[in-house]
Amino acid sequence: MAYGVVYTTNLSGCDNYSFQHTADIENGTLVAKGELVEGERQIYQVVLDPKKPSYLVAHPAWNYDDSTYAKKQEDAYINKANKAFRVYELKPEKKFAITSYSIDGGGEDITVGDTLGVTAAGKLKKNESGSALQVKVEAIDNYGFKYSVGSAGDVTTGAKMVIVRVLQNTAVAGE
Repeated sequence: MAYGVVYTTNLSGCDNYSFQHTADIENGTLVAKGELVEGERQIYQVVLDPKKPSYLVAHPAWNYDDSTYAKKQEDAYINKANKAFRVYELKPEKKFAITSYSIDGGGEDITVGDTLGVTAAGKLKKNESGSALQVKVEAIDNYGFKYSVGSAGDVTTGAKMVIVRVLQNTAVAGE
C-alpha cells in the first residue's frame, strides 16, 4: 500500500512541532494541536478537527528496513501509533506538495485554481468550506519518469503531486 508523501520545500519560516497520535498516521495528513502528551514537555496530542488551525504531518521518511528496494521508498513510510512525529505549522502564502492519492477521493477531480479545505479525517477536499485551513491548487506535476519495457509499452513510475498555497489557517467559530 502506498502512503502519503509530502514535500515541504516552500515552508520556510513555519515552526515545527512534535505530535503524537493513537493510530498510525500518514505524512500529508492535516491535524490540529491538542494538549501535551502526559509526561511530555514538547509533544502534543493530535486532534482531528477541521475548524481548528491545521498542522501538516511531514516527518522525514526514514525506514531502516532496507531488505528490499520497495521498503526504501517514501510511499512505504507511515508514522507509527504512539510515536512522536514532526508537523509544520501552516502560514498564509506558504506552499507544499502532496501526493494526489492523499487527497479525499484520490484527487481525481482536482484542477489548478481549485480551493481545498480539510475534512474531519484530516484530508484535503475540494469545496470543503468551513475548515480553518483553505489552500489553492497552484500546480499539478508528475514526479518520476517513463521507461520502456519493450513490446509491452511504457511504464510510468512516481506519483502525481499537487502543489498548494495556503490562503488561510484561522480557527472557525463554533456552529
